[in-house]
Amino acid sequence: MTSDTGCCPAGSLPELIANHKDQGEVIDLPGSDMKLYVVGSGDKVVLHFYDIFGFTGGRTRFICDQLAKQGYKVVILDLYRGKTCAGLPMTPESLIPFVKQFTPEKFVEDTKATIEFLKSEGAAKIGATGTCWGAWAIFHCCAAGLAIDCGVNYHPSVKLEETFGGDLVELVKKVKVPQLMLPAGNDPDNVKPGGEVIKILEGNGVNVEVKEYPRQVHGYMARADMSDPESVKDVEDATFTAYAFLAKYLK
Repeated sequence: MTSDTGCCPAGSLPELIANHKDQGEVIDLPGSDMKLYVVGSGDKVVLHFYDIFGFTGGRTRFICDQLAKQGYKVVILDLYRGKTCAGLPMTPESLIPFVKQFTPEKFVEDTKATIEFLKSEGAAKIGATGTCWGAWAIFHCCAAGLAIDCGVNYHPSVKLEETFGGDLVELVKKVKVPQLMLPAGNDPDNVKPGGEVIKILEGNGVNVEVKEYPRQVHGYMARADMSDPESVKDVEDATFTAYAFLAKYLK
């Protein structure tokens, strides 16, 4: 467990070493130095935005491989270019400089290029899923008006907007596509049912769904101990809640 890092709240889960046989392949995004992990096929695409442990961290690829079995092409964008916070002390002094390497301007540009490539390959509908840092990335990409039809946000670290010196309220006001919020018990109140972020999204006319997992702590989707029956139950519930949400908006 960690103290508050400026990205993740106090009590968040630490790194989980990946233990999964990948079902997809890593390709180069044409015209870019960024790599993509691609699994599945079809014209309904889900972009996945990982947490601060990066392209191969925790259950990230397992989550995407399982999602692909629902009939989607799933794409992980390596926005960090191979970098990860793995091995760094889980403190603000270490993690804030790490995340500040990856500015919204750059990752929105990378995501736009990825979407253009996928559209050229036949993508008709595009959704997004994200864990922790990745949820903040989704909010920025949606706020920028990229062609994303909906977002699924597991234990969202949207408070990073303030870490970067931005205004979270103003960011959320720009999000105009459906969002699913799946916070853990120790996530900020503003992303839980009735919280400020939820109210702003509703005020935007956005269809927003929220389900809190009070028994879980921040990081549960990608890093919970799956030998714990309660974690298994909640991760499975969050997974199927996300599947239902994506099916609704990517049909």
